[in-house]
Amino acid sequence: MGSRLRWFRERDGILSDLLVKGRSKRPTGAGNVGYTSQAPGPILLTQVRPEDSGFYICHLNNSISQIDVRISLDVYVPLSVQLSPSSQIVDVGRSANFRCLVSGGPIESISWFKDGNPIQNDSASSS
Repeated sequence: MGSRLRWFRERDGILSDLLVKGRSKRPTGAGNVGYTSQAPGPILLTQVRPEDSGFYICHLNNSISQIDVRISLDVYVPLSVQLSPSSQIVDVGRSANFRCLVSGGPIESISWFKDGNPIQNDSASSS
């Protein structure tokens, strides 16, 4: 008896078989993207998206043994930042408020600087 290779996706502790007859597509509405493999061999994830991040398992077995290898995939989205307003004039003693709108990720941290020096927010300085 020959070896058999299968790929699984682990999501919330549940395994899903990725391949059916060598090709499996993502859920409806995902477009022409999916997973392909030449058995036995590597798997190709095309046009990955953030929700493809997670664990994948390569399961190989034959008549005398089996092995599972777990692989982690992290999908990053390029960061984009929009600051508003771009400049501000305020009277002495008043507050100036700037917003930093960030998309992409994952985002490890957001830091503010004034003249090259980090600014500590009120909650961090009172701890």
